[in-house]
Amino acid sequence: MEKSGSPVRSFFKYLVLIVVALVQLFPLYWLFTFSLKSNMELFGDNLMGLPQAPRWENYAFVFETGNVGTYLLNSTIVTVVSIAISTVLATMAAYAISRMKWKLSGGALLLFLAGMMIPLHAVLVPLLILLTRTGLTNTYWALILPYTVFALPMAIYIFVGFFNTIPKEMEEAAKPPDLSPDLPAGRGVDQRLHPADMRVFHPVPGDQHARLLRVLGRDGVPV
Repeated sequence: MEKSGSPVRSFFKYLVLIVVALVQLFPLYWLFTFSLKSNMELFGDNLMGLPQAPRWENYAFVFETGNVGTYLLNSTIVTVVSIAISTVLATMAAYAISRMKWKLSGGALLLFLAGMMIPLHAVLVPLLILLTRTGLTNTYWALILPYTVFALPMAIYIFVGFFNTIPKEMEEAAKPPDLSPDLPAGRGVDQRLHPADMRVFHPVPGDQHARLLRVLGRDGVPV
């Protein structure tokens, strides 16, 4: 009975996965087809169908008149720098909390995690005042610094969890004989942290990103 029922279960499992995948991909299809339609189709009766005459010139028009190229470049710079800084700082802090022996390691982790409980709306006005007084508004750093700070609590939490899964024997075996016991092994640990690196690639959720832009990225510096 088990063997005869397993193909049926597999069929329904894959059927559910396919349905979920289609639901997730539909917004991308919808956006792509909308970008190739004319105004008559958008406001007419062809909302879900394929464009009758794809208008590829819409993309050229957006890049020429909407400064999309500048926005993409600014977003790339802000994102790459924020990820690099937050990843390096979170890795060092997480290693100190997870591996080094000191009494306040647990309290330090709780202190970092407390930053996750601070809502973005509570710091927007003080942040704007601080950046205005330091002359950082309308610059890349007006977004890089907040993104990095908001990303650190979750990034540290993720890295601490990954460090705790790495056996200390593996780390000690990868260390050169003359390396200090308080320093990380290097490559052996870095390879095990690659999944954690991928988890911290988004500094700020999308809705918070939009609010930060309206306050700190005035005049359209980063998109």
